[in-house]
Amino acid sequence: MDVLDIIKEAINFPLTDYKGWGMVAVITLIIGIFQQLSILYPDYSTILGILTFLVAILLMGVNLSILRVTINNENQIPIIEPVKNFIDGLKNLIVNAVYYIIPAILVFIISIIAGVYTNTEKFILALNSSNVANATAASMLSNVPADVTNALFVSVAIVSIIAFVLFVFFALLNIMAEARLAQTGNIFEAIDIRYVIQKISSIGWANYILFIILLLITIFVLGLISGIISLIPYVGAIISSVVVDSYMMIVISRAIGLVYNEG
Repeated sequence: MDVLDIIKEAINFPLTDYKGWGMVAVITLIIGIFQQLSILYPDYSTILGILTFLVAILLMGVNLSILRVTINNENQIPIIEPVKNFIDGLKNLIVNAVYYIIPAILVFIISIIAGVYTNTEKFILALNSSNVANATAASMLSNVPADVTNALFVSVAIVSIIAFVLFVFFALLNIMAEARLAQTGNIFEAIDIRYVIQKISSIGWANYILFIILLLITIFVLGLISGIISLIPYVGAIISSVVVDSYMMIVISRAIGLVYNEG
């Protein structure tokens, strides 16, 4: 199955099981209601935020269950199992955290090596030394030595480019790691970076990146529709949560499961 067929099949999948789609929609509806209530009642936003987060974890577990049935070549949206889905959601949250903490740590180390913090300190000291009475921001900046400004700019630019590449790379790995977690149920299997890279290689990096681009386009279109619907006063956000958000989640999970099976 080529990547275009995968996207087409994923887009059609929710329409083949309205009952399953409806169960997922109930969860996204609850999240939508909590979000609306937090806007209407800001005094309770903390409690509602916690409740939203807990339901979101449950939804992450449902996401894994859809991935799992897809990987197992089943063609129905699985029933909601609150306890199992919540536990799966916690596992999914941990795996996501690992795949984003790693590049964050690497960027921090690279920033030290590239001299971002040292150059920032020099820039601030130079800025403070030029801080005289009635000085404008422009005049203060003009008094900072050019070599200090250039060193800071170059180091930040280098680290920013490396950070972008690292976060994109680990985001690509994280997608397949979620599928691996769905297949095995084991966090350690999912954070086996070497296996995940081998899995993507077996799919073909070109095919995988093309798949991600097509999936992002699909998400953009669905997100645009969701945004338009949410503009409807009072009920727009809830309708968007029930219909579009639940549909989008199922499509994404199905598509990832299908491309995982291509490896």
